[in-house]
Amino acid sequence: MLKKLSVIVLGAVLVMGLQGCTASQPDAENRAAIVIQKSPKDTRQYATLTLSNGMEVILVEDTSSEIAAVSLALGVGSFQNPEHQQGLAHYLEHMLFLGTEKYPDPNTLQQFIDHNSGSWNAYTAPDHTNYFFSLPAGKLDEALDMFSDYFKAPRFDLEYSDKERNAVNSEWSMGRSQDGRIINYLNGVTGNPAHPASQLAVGNLDTLSDKPGSVLNEDLVAFFERYYSANIMKLVMVSNKSLAEQTLLATKHFSAIENNNIDKPAVPVTGVTEAQMSKKIHYASVMDLKMIMLRFPMPNNSELWKNKPNEYVNSLLASEEPGTVAQQLREKNLVKSLYAQVDPVAYDYDGSFDVFVDLTDEGMTKRDEVIAAIFAYIELIKREGVDKKYFLEQKAIKEKKFANLDMQQPLKTAIHLSSTLLQYNPEWVISNPYVYSSFDELAVNDVLSYLTPERARIWYISQHERVEKAIPYHEGGYAIEDITRADIAKWRSIAETLTFNLPAENDLFSKEAAIVEASTIKSPTLLKGKGHSEIWLTHSDSYQDQKGTLEFLLNSDLGASSVQNQMLAKILVKVLTSQQLSLIDRAGQAGIGLDFGFNGNDLTVSLSLFNAKHDVLALKVFKALSQWDVSAEEFSKALDSLRQDLDNREKSAPYRQMFGLLSRELLANSWSREAEKQAVESLTREQLVAFHKGLLSANRLRVFAYGNYSEERVLAIVSDVEALLPQPNVDHALFKRAIKTPVAGASTHYKEALTGHTDNAYVQLFIGTEKTYVGKAKIMTLNALTRNAFFTQLRTNEQLGYVVGTAPKVVDQYPGLMFFVQSNNTELPSVSKRIDRFRREFLAELDSIDESVIEQIKRSQLELLTKQPLDFGEEMKPLMADFYDGRLTFDSKQQLIAAFEQVNKASLIQLYRDLILGNAGQKIVVQLKGTGFADTAFAPN
Repeated sequence: MLKKLSVIVLGAVLVMGLQGCTASQPDAENRAAIVIQKSPKDTRQYATLTLSNGMEVILVEDTSSEIAAVSLALGVGSFQNPEHQQGLAHYLEHMLFLGTEKYPDPNTLQQFIDHNSGSWNAYTAPDHTNYFFSLPAGKLDEALDMFSDYFKAPRFDLEYSDKERNAVNSEWSMGRSQDGRIINYLNGVTGNPAHPASQLAVGNLDTLSDKPGSVLNEDLVAFFERYYSANIMKLVMVSNKSLAEQTLLATKHFSAIENNNIDKPAVPVTGVTEAQMSKKIHYASVMDLKMIMLRFPMPNNSELWKNKPNEYVNSLLASEEPGTVAQQLREKNLVKSLYAQVDPVAYDYDGSFDVFVDLTDEGMTKRDEVIAAIFAYIELIKREGVDKKYFLEQKAIKEKKFANLDMQQPLKTAIHLSSTLLQYNPEWVISNPYVYSSFDELAVNDVLSYLTPERARIWYISQHERVEKAIPYHEGGYAIEDITRADIAKWRSIAETLTFNLPAENDLFSKEAAIVEASTIKSPTLLKGKGHSEIWLTHSDSYQDQKGTLEFLLNSDLGASSVQNQMLAKILVKVLTSQQLSLIDRAGQAGIGLDFGFNGNDLTVSLSLFNAKHDVLALKVFKALSQWDVSAEEFSKALDSLRQDLDNREKSAPYRQMFGLLSRELLANSWSREAEKQAVESLTREQLVAFHKGLLSANRLRVFAYGNYSEERVLAIVSDVEALLPQPNVDHALFKRAIKTPVAGASTHYKEALTGHTDNAYVQLFIGTEKTYVGKAKIMTLNALTRNAFFTQLRTNEQLGYVVGTAPKVVDQYPGLMFFVQSNNTELPSVSKRIDRFRREFLAELDSIDESVIEQIKRSQLELLTKQPLDFGEEMKPLMADFYDGRLTFDSKQQLIAAFEQVNKASLIQLYRDLILGNAGQKIVVQLKGTGFADTAFAPN
């Protein structure tokens, strides 16, 4: 199983960042002979075509969706940056939003999409760039006219060119202290200097500038004219319009894009030469990390994708089954988790096989033993693990998953298919992860042959690493040295003392299809509501199949009664997850979800996806929970993880910290970040044992079943669970953490000087004093009007920062609107004054907006709320949200729909005057001062 990567590793992926059509018969080559391989559950129709300019197109007709989505992927990314203008591809991605010949005003499409309750964005990856949006299908033609003009006639206005350099620089500033980005960049810096991975991908004011022999704007235009060629663009449209109508739209809007007949750019050099292999790289992290990474450069073997040799090795190496290296290292209290990933085109020319290890404190003192264990386990796979039975099991699991594959949301579909089309022929864009053609023993052995100490680049990551060099454009430092013969001899000597087992057959996987219950329970039905438990069941209206979701909540006020108990609840979840990691991994391999959590009110156990074995799994989990104990080592490991979490959150992006602190200010009973850290230092294993006992003996058991369950089965599962748990002496009412009741005219201010980031962050929240769905509907409409105006003025025109926006925030049904900025160039008093001025000045703009614009926003919001759910999860989401919040009429969505009838221009203006400019609500301000502004003042209250 390819395990979910940690936030740190994921952070290394640089993401920078319809009206009817009357066009004539398209000048396009229809490719009817190509059949896109799709799941039997996929009811959409697909067509492929190539426009006259060489652009390859996939059209998706989805009659179940009122939402249309479009994505255009270009086979050019940051690897194509010229060395003298590092970050140019990403900078160009920004510039395309800022005006075209036909639509000269910046952010025109964004405003149109905002007014139609859609979404938009773009990103620059190493090997491609992707632009995408979604909105109601009735507006697709107009949106495509604006969108396609990006690629036909961008203005590259000098007025905005220099301004947008500041936006890119702000984005770089936000990420220069993020370990994921730093590690990704450092990997290139310590690799082949001739490879573009050694350059700065995102760009900043230094790299993106006029230089001798290089004028930035001229290079920008030249880059566009060279690379933005239709024949290396892949377009995907998803809509409820017929394939014929979509063909007309694609031809009408995209056929005029220039075709330069260029080959898709390729990097002709290896990412890591032999001279950069067999190295130890020490990185002094910004956050409190304790990690080892083993990175093995490997040739590009992507042509073998049907035989899956990379996935085969990865699945065995990262297995958490008893006896495997991951499980044994956890049992020895040396690691918290071990996972892996393979990317055969990581450097375009070639790739990398990577193993990531999250270490305990003890593991930090025994890093050689951990490394030796990994190499010993790799040798075991080489000797005994190249066996067709593992391939056949993986094949069977993937075939079942594909046979039951849910359709993705339109925008996810468009983005995924367009980028995948750059790598695969059209027929395989959906099915490629699930194709297991045949077992290729030679290919598996070939992959394993690259996993040796002589080829490895072993990273030692912690805040206390010995370093010698600064990292260009980033915080942190590093040192690099050779892996010596003595190192290899030591690891081999240790390995001789270790014994491992390969994974056993997965007992949670079944090839047989489960019986699907008829969809007869159309709304949440209370199966049991007396005593200390409540059990709800509803079937899926449109997606009743072999899957289901079963949520168990141990609802109690215990975790919220003190800061110590809040921290104990978090530690308990970490211990449970660690203890059950083998089971979680085995379930995931079989297509079953198993998760533990704590949300302030409830300890949660969540079972999801294929549900044939949910009764077996629930019994295993709650038997372990009822007989639960924790060793000193397990407690210490979980305590250290929580300590890391609390320390590291203060080094995350300031705007993320700001939103977390804002939510904290809204709670009636909460604790400061410092109080939480102090509480952790005093906790003991005995306190955790007592907390667990108290939680199990005094709670309300809440169960919500959604999907493929009969009443009898749900009651039987819950009965078995209840038999394992202590029976409370008294019935417990539903507990929900209270928020501070907003007070008209009141204001709350929170200020903090950051120690882990250079940037400032500032947010104003204006929250109403009445719980009302009408207020929520008005705030949603108002945000659609303010968002683009605020973004365009403060970010595009004035460049206050990279993160600039407005957003609705509803807290326990109290509606509110936020204005927020993260800035690397403006002091907090100036940010505050600028937001205040925008709020005052926007009233005139709101007054001048035509009523028809507001009616359009209302219609688009109602279309989103009333449309047919596109998958199981979307269908379940509003009911699950009501269940968690204790709104057991399960009608929040219906009430919000009805509330939009009372929204009009006059009511919005009145709300804006009263709430945003007046004293009808409460104002809550959070401001964080970055280290780059240490000598400046906070904004006054």
